[in-house]
Amino acid sequence: MIYFDNAASSKICDEAMEEFQRVGQVVYGNPHAKSKMGMMAEEEVKRSIEILARGLKCNEDELVITSCATESNNMFLRGVVKRYKRKGNHIITQKSEHSAVKSVAKQLENEGVEVTYLDVDEKGVISIQQLKESLKENTILVSIMHVNNETGAIMPIEEIVSEVKKYNKEILVHVDGVQSFGKLDVNFRKLNIDGYSFTGHKIHAPKGVGGLIIKDGVKVESLIYGGNHQNGRRAGTVNVSGVASLAKAFETWEKNKDEYTVKVGEVKKELLKLLDELDGVVVNGNLENSSNYLLNLSFEHIRGEVLLHGLSELEIYVSTGTSCNSTGTGMLTTYGYSKERILGSVRFGLSRYNTVEEARETVEEIKKLVGTLRKFKKR
Repeated sequence: MIYFDNAASSKICDEAMEEFQRVGQVVYGNPHAKSKMGMMAEEEVKRSIEILARGLKCNEDELVITSCATESNNMFLRGVVKRYKRKGNHIITQKSEHSAVKSVAKQLENEGVEVTYLDVDEKGVISIQQLKESLKENTILVSIMHVNNETGAIMPIEEIVSEVKKYNKEILVHVDGVQSFGKLDVNFRKLNIDGYSFTGHKIHAPKGVGGLIIKDGVKVESLIYGGNHQNGRRAGTVNVSGVASLAKAFETWEKNKDEYTVKVGEVKKELLKLLDELDGVVVNGNLENSSNYLLNLSFEHIRGEVLLHGLSELEIYVSTGTSCNSTGTGMLTTYGYSKERILGSVRFGLSRYNTVEEARETVEEIKKLVGTLRKFKKR
């Protein structure tokens, strides 16, 4: 089996699995309880937050543990709009944003919030000029993803923040960091952003645990009500074994990130041989400034979905886009591509567990499948 759908979800690494089992079976108390077992669980949470905060270059009390990045995105966007409604009701995002942000923006529009959706170019990157022209006196929030989850295009976050803060330093900037967390070096303080969302299951931690960094001084209205957990910012018992395994997966990446980056880059380079060995193959997005962990290709005269199913029969797993989009092609429509190019797209989500040999085998099987499918189309 060859798995190239890691952008959707990844296998749990051994280190994270061992940590999950250890904490779940030994330190299973409620971290909010006053018993000895509860205090042991609380220490596990604190230790995990220390690891994450140290790696992400934020303060420990700025970090909130959530169930996933979707919750984190909802928490920041909705929480900011509710908290700062007296200052303004205009937010800015982009047309190629993940649905975990874009759908929140659409719902906020229904509730009376003014939303500007920035265009992206053929490489999937916003125009800084359009951003500058969209800023207004009543703008309170700008939310732009760090790495595009379909093409791997990296957004110029520092330049975005610079222009926003230059216009009005009180405008908050939020970043969906799902595809940069545990894959690129992220320095929360250096980026000068106000919010950063991430999740565990893209970096070999379990599903059901994520986080949100909220910059000191930024007030975000609670999304979930109940007990006074996590300094009153998110009610609910913290997923102790989940956050411990998330921290372990992140720590493992940190210790080996240079090795992993090179390895994944070699796998991507091998997959890119399709451009030379097969006619009618193009890269979607920005190959020059993109994540090693993502590659999106379009195959002329081929439906990506058909190619996906053909590869699945060979136990080679890819995708036709984000798993949160039923059509799998929604985001690429914002790039200005033709319908044929969009329908012919396939996304490869890479991880450190992939090998050059797997990529080589995948290239050979794709060449065979595409050749066969194109013959049928000609008939």
